[in-house]
Amino acid sequence: MPVFHTKIIESILEPVAQQVSVSLALFIDDYVIGGLGAHRWDWWIVLRNDYIRSGGINADHLCDERQSGHGREAKALNLASDLRKQLNEVDSIVNEGVKLAEKQGGKTMQARLEAAHAWVMSPGAEPAVRLAAQRAIASIVAQGQRIADGLQGREKAEILQLCSEVQREADALADLCVGGRGGSDDARARARALAEKLHELKRAMERAVVNRVVEDFIDVAAPLRHFTEAVEAPEGTPGREAAFQEKAAALQAFSQRAAAAAAMVAAGAGSNKRLADQLLHVASQVEKLSPQLISAGKIRFLYPESKVAEEHFNNLRSQYADAVLRARDLCDQALDPLEFVRTAGELMQKHTYLCEDAIRNDDSQKMVDNTSAIARYCTVT
Repeated sequence: MPVFHTKIIESILEPVAQQVSVSLALFIDDYVIGGLGAHRWDWWIVLRNDYIRSGGINADHLCDERQSGHGREAKALNLASDLRKQLNEVDSIVNEGVKLAEKQGGKTMQARLEAAHAWVMSPGAEPAVRLAAQRAIASIVAQGQRIADGLQGREKAEILQLCSEVQREADALADLCVGGRGGSDDARARARALAEKLHELKRAMERAVVNRVVEDFIDVAAPLRHFTEAVEAPEGTPGREAAFQEKAAALQAFSQRAAAAAAMVAAGAGSNKRLADQLLHVASQVEKLSPQLISAGKIRFLYPESKVAEEHFNNLRSQYADAVLRARDLCDQALDPLEFVRTAGELMQKHTYLCEDAIRNDDSQKMVDNTSAIARYCTVT
């Protein structure tokens, strides 16, 4: 078998067993166990391990048969049939878990804020009101911390600081209430401070998520288009190898940013479990497909006359493009359109200032970069 055929087959089949195991663990853990009570965890864990073990073994054996040139013989066809049945059974299990998780549901940010507001407006209310508010506040703080995990610099520090301040004010107010001082001036002052900090935290969380999506999904087509151009560059083109390496690195970096942005939006969409889980799944797809696409691109780059290499690259390119667009569409569903437009406008203003500064400093490259950014923001607003 020609070397390039072997490499193509390996690049297609080697990830299969790993993907089966990861996918089963991800779906069954996130959808099924997340939607069930603790008393049924053991059963689901045993079921998960059984499917991961059997599915992984069949996938490994099928890879071996294909790599040995026996992919169309009876043994390989039987293995493929068994694997198909196992995946169909897993699909049924996952669907059941989704239904159970949706029944469990989750409160929206607004509902949690209302629960907190009921306590803030009347700190001396009955314990049930206080306890419901404390649970809601703890949930908001946890969501803020998850969002902060995907940030850097000033935005990350700001949200973590607000999370800390909200929790500190809530704990101090709870101590006053438990001590029988819920109707005191101190309690009312703490309640006002808590309300202000909760509003600041909500606003900072929304702004951070929108900022990340606007920055990372503003032009989802360019990295793939540039990589494809580098892959398909004719042999003998000056700097062909260097251009391929540069565009491959850029595609990988974009994939990591896009996946991280989708995961952050999922953290902010905790009230919609189905949407949050879809975002996490598509983020995982983007991360997994990126190295496979780059590997397929490398094979296509090295063997430009191979139709097999071309078809394999085009297939993975299509899958990757679909996953990225799906991630962007899901992020759009999760965001407030008005907040999105407002943030895009703020970023356009920022790049306008940077462009003017580049003109004053006679920095042509920065001027082009910032002008291009402004043009991209115009296309989404």
